[in-house]
Amino acid sequence: MGGGMGGGMMGGGGGMFVVPDNVTLDSKTQSTTGSASDNTTDRDATEQAKPAKNLSAAEQESIRPLTVTPKEGQTRVQAWEEYFAGLNLTSAREVTILDAQIRATANRFSNKAAAADEKGNREEAVEWFSQSRDMIGEAIRAGQVQPWMYQAYAITLSATGAPKSEIERALLSAVDFAETPSDVLNVAARLEDLGSDAAAFRLCQRVADLDSNRREPYVMGLRLAEHLNDPAAIAWACTGVLSQAWPAEFAPVVEQAKLLARSTYGELIESGQTRQAAQFGEDLKLASAHDVVIRVSWTGDADIDLAVEEPGGTVCSLEERTSAGGGTLLGDSYPGQGEDSSGNVSETYVCPRGFNGTYRLLVRKIWGEVSTGQVTVEIVTDAGRPSQRFIRKEILLTEKDALFVFDVKEGKRKEKLGEAQLAHLRDVQRDMNTQMLGQFVNPGNSSAQALQDLFRDTQRLTGGVIGNPFFGRGNAVGFQPQITQLPEGASLSGLAIISADRRYVRISPAPFFSQIGDVTTFNFVSGQTGGGGAGGGLGGGLGGGGGLGGGGLGGGLGN
Repeated sequence: MGGGMGGGMMGGGGGMFVVPDNVTLDSKTQSTTGSASDNTTDRDATEQAKPAKNLSAAEQESIRPLTVTPKEGQTRVQAWEEYFAGLNLTSAREVTILDAQIRATANRFSNKAAAADEKGNREEAVEWFSQSRDMIGEAIRAGQVQPWMYQAYAITLSATGAPKSEIERALLSAVDFAETPSDVLNVAARLEDLGSDAAAFRLCQRVADLDSNRREPYVMGLRLAEHLNDPAAIAWACTGVLSQAWPAEFAPVVEQAKLLARSTYGELIESGQTRQAAQFGEDLKLASAHDVVIRVSWTGDADIDLAVEEPGGTVCSLEERTSAGGGTLLGDSYPGQGEDSSGNVSETYVCPRGFNGTYRLLVRKIWGEVSTGQVTVEIVTDAGRPSQRFIRKEILLTEKDALFVFDVKEGKRKEKLGEAQLAHLRDVQRDMNTQMLGQFVNPGNSSAQALQDLFRDTQRLTGGVIGNPFFGRGNAVGFQPQITQLPEGASLSGLAIISADRRYVRISPAPFFSQIGDVTTFNFVSGQTGGGGAGGGLGGGLGGGGGLGGGGLGGGLGN
């Protein structure tokens, strides 16, 4: 846990345990409270545990670590059980205060354990962890459960030498309180540290089921599958890694998956499991067969950018390299990076699992000059399937942009396209609402902060803009479209200045020439090729002087 468990599963409220990630007492932890007095330790624990904004100042000041003294003949566990059983909480604020008090108590025990361990007193450190274990365990049994408690309880169990099965059960209980896939992966990482590879691997599979485009569960799953040495687990991890689009910095992960897949395939053949080996090979082949692969290459000192519009309405570009539609923009962002043996510079778009439908690729020169004036566009769709198609086109890219339209007929993404389009629109609307809220609310106002928090909670609970109490049709906050007219053709304006002695008039004419830039369209669906507008540029100057050449505006997307 390093510096604590304040984020992620902890539900806020500062650092939880000052213990190392491996949760052992083999190495001394670094703690600022090691030499502090008991009063300082209690004060620090209280400050870390305060839930702040939703409690009044008096309520926050009343938060102190809990203290329970066992009666004669009573164990410490029984004393905590009696304490929690005697509570009568009648409001949410009382529950919040109790949670803060429990956190303060756990922080106090943790700080004292860290201080004892720093002094080399391992027995005392274990004793403080035992007290924390008893307190948190009885709070859970009494129903006073908070999301952070299970991971904290697992730490205390590990520090006090509890059986591995109990620690694993505590960590798995934390999954029930996970709000995001990242929270589940955090628990999986703790299970991996504990040595519970099988349980951690199952959590990786669960996260992959929730979000198949997420890469982290496959990376962790590949490592766990290799430790488990289970052919089924290795097959899942290898196919998962190979089914993703990986940037260049993750090339070692892909190579590791390929090597592990080859060795596993060879072991299956040697052991006589030819049927399983054949199925494994088919799964790998299907995973490696991406729905769309686009490569644009050129030579020269120039920068060419790509933008791909996917059937779901999402756009993959430099601004958003990984789209919700499954596409990832790879390759180089600047000229000179990623050169192959032929000296070409290339940018690549990969969509391993895409939708059926029409894709649009826009190729645009940003700056510089291409050596031959041409770029090579290569498109592969439905790779490894009967409908596989390869498109290769040399296009002239000077002042014109190029638009390619092509189809994917057997996309591996099975969700309904209409649902994906609606989800994309909800994401756009949610972002817009957040921007509007930022304009509507003064961030420095405490009541405005409460409004922001309530709006965020409403958005999370409804999953979108449904039930938005602030931006209905009445008193709506929004944006007014601003229409800009782009003049096309030649125009002239002038400026006349009379000299101070009124003897001369200085005239400065300013001619202006503008045209809409052209976009050449290559439609591989209908077979048509065309363009919109004419070659573009701007010209003009004061006093009949020189002009500013080049620079097209916009572009037509017609077939």
